[in-house]
Amino acid sequence: MNKTELITAVAKSADVTKVQAEKILNSFFTIVGETLRAGKEEGEKVQIMGFGTFRASFVEGRIGVNPRNRDEEIEIPDGYRVHFSAGQQLKDVVNEKTKAKKSAKAKAKAKAKAKSKKVEAVPAKKSSKSAPAKKGKK
Repeated sequence: MNKTELITAVAKSADVTKVQAEKILNSFFTIVGETLRAGKEEGEKVQIMGFGTFRASFVEGRIGVNPRNRDEEIEIPDGYRVHFSAGQQLKDVVNEKTKAKKSAKAKAKAKAKAKSKKVEAVPAKKSSKSAPAKKGKK
């Protein structure tokens, strides 16, 4: 999915025009970038619960290999790199675990509820002699 397709999907999902959806997405991208740039020394991050966390970290420069010509070395400058860590809900959606988790939780709740309501009746033994009552230790 590219940006244009994302704008169309957001517009359709949020029931707004494509122009409004584009403004919203552009604002989001700008705010995330500015927040990371302004707080890069302090380790500022943008955390969206369930979706993920954006953060910038400093990476030292190094010598690397040119991917077009493996015999040539190139200098990779030091600087800040942006990292993204996916949140648990996003991971679950990607791995299709959301529905399975919910149904497993629902089954476990139903099972626990049924177990707590279930009262087992133990039939009393019938005998001709009645047994004396046992006294517990105090």
